Amino acid sequence: MKDPQYLKIYRHFLGLINNGVLKDGDPVATEMEMTKQFEVSRVTVRKALEMLVSEGYLSRKPGRGTVVTLRHESAPGSEDLSLNQNIYSKVNIGQKFIGFILPDISSSYGMKILEGIEKEAEARGYYLVMKLTKGNQELEKKAIRDLLTLGASGLIIQPQHGEYYNPVIMELALKKFPFVLVDLELKGLKCSYVGTDNEKASHLALSYFLNRGHRDILYLSPPIRFTSALEDRLEGARKAFVTYGLSLPESHILTEFLSTMPGQQTAERIEQDKKILRDCLRAHRHVTAIFACEYHLALLASVVLKELNIKIPEDISILCFDSPSDYLGRHDFTHVRQNEYRMGVLAMEKLWDMIEGESEIQRIVLPVELVEGDTTREIKRNF
Repeated sequence: MKDPQYLKIYRHFLGLINNGVLKDGDPVATEMEMTKQFEVSRVTVRKALEMLVSEGYLSRKPGRGTVVTLRHESAPGSEDLSLNQNIYSKVNIGQKFIGFILPDISSSYGMKILEGIEKEAEARGYYLVMKLTKGNQELEKKAIRDLLTLGASGLIIQPQHGEYYNPVIMELALKKFPFVLVDLELKGLKCSYVGTDNEKASHLALSYFLNRGHRDILYLSPPIRFTSALEDRLEGARKAFVTYGLSLPESHILTEFLSTMPGQQTAERIEQDKKILRDCLRAHRHVTAIFACEYHLALLASVVLKELNIKIPEDISILCFDSPSDYLGRHDFTHVRQNEYRMGVLAMEKLWDMIEGESEIQRIVLPVELVEGDTTREIKRNF
């Protein structure tokens, strides 16, 4: 699928800014000039410009038009300006701080990691600055550069899903700047990492289903290409089937769901993903269970099953990674729970060691636990 035109224009200007061709305060072409340059409508141009303004790369100046903004100014209504002013005031009075860079955060995953990092950072005298990158590698690069410019003592990074490493992260490793990867590992990059043993976690989940008589199981995942956590989860699922003398059919492995990824959560993407699952369920009518390796994919599956009048768990059981609880501690789905809080604490502990001069690279993996909810049931098999 080709990228939309507005995204090409957005990336064009982002490249000019990041490469120093356009500098702070430089004016950019008018909308009319851009429509001729890129041979698109003004609506398309305006959409690209609005993205750059909302992310703080451009700003609109009365009498000057649209200009490049590299001094941490923000679009009206955004919270970045007040946040950055707060950072500057902390730096000016000598407050040490570390940065936490991640694609996204939600109640289902990420909040506890943040809590663990923040508590441990505060205990060691560090202020925490968080930057969301929305699944955009350029924003990830900008966040790293900004935090280094501001004088961060170290960084904790949950990297983007994607086929390529961000070269700025590779620079950090080469220059031995203190940083720790959390949750997602970049295989082949020599740096410290704290996360889940994803292969064992997925093996535990699929074994739970197989122990309870399920054999026709769908496996749902975002694209797995070059993403270590997702690769390990699929490998764990396959090994669970092998343990039972079975194999997970390729036709039951669906790995092209995009709507749960940061920056991809659009109505169009959701409908495309729902269609993928609907078509598969209609083609494989004997399916009795679904394993979703992300919570939001479990939500999507539950919506599709409801639309098809398929009952959970009477007709099809669902199990997933992580599931938020309500204030009574109840969970929507049976799930494997990652130890997010501990992950955050250990990441900050390791980062502090590195800031203090410890150079040893460590790979720390944490176990998970299986939490039963109301979305799974045992089925009887006639052997």
